[in-house]
Amino acid sequence: MKNNLLRLFLTLLIYCSSESVIAQIPTDAYATTSATITNGRTACTYFVELPDTVSISEIEIKLGTREGINDLVTHVFAFDVYTGLPSGFSYSRDKNKLRLEVGNVNESPIYFGEVKLKSNTGNWDAPFKFTTN
Repeated sequence: MKNNLLRLFLTLLIYCSSESVIAQIPTDAYATTSATITNGRTACTYFVELPDTVSISEIEIKLGTREGINDLVTHVFAFDVYTGLPSGFSYSRDKNKLRLEVGNVNESPIYFGEVKLKSNTGNWDAPFKFTTN
């Protein structure tokens, strides 16, 4: 009887904790631009290292020329959806590392970016922010 109650308690504890899982902040993220610039525009690729690949449903990326604005790119990628992306965009994943091509952006001496993850339960976590040039 005691063992059955303990098993039931542990099962409920595991179930409840799995229901409250929230997205996590990426362990690393950055954007790179190509060396080839055409008419003031350059190809841009995001690299994102995920903390896990089990609980994520969406990845939101933003890129701007000043901190706090996203005047260059804003897009939400569905996790592991490789088709139906805007022209110039692509999605690829190798284990927990994403490569997100986001088309051509205006050339800037410095870029301010962020990445947010959304969990399968619908919760967005705080963004991972970075600055690059």
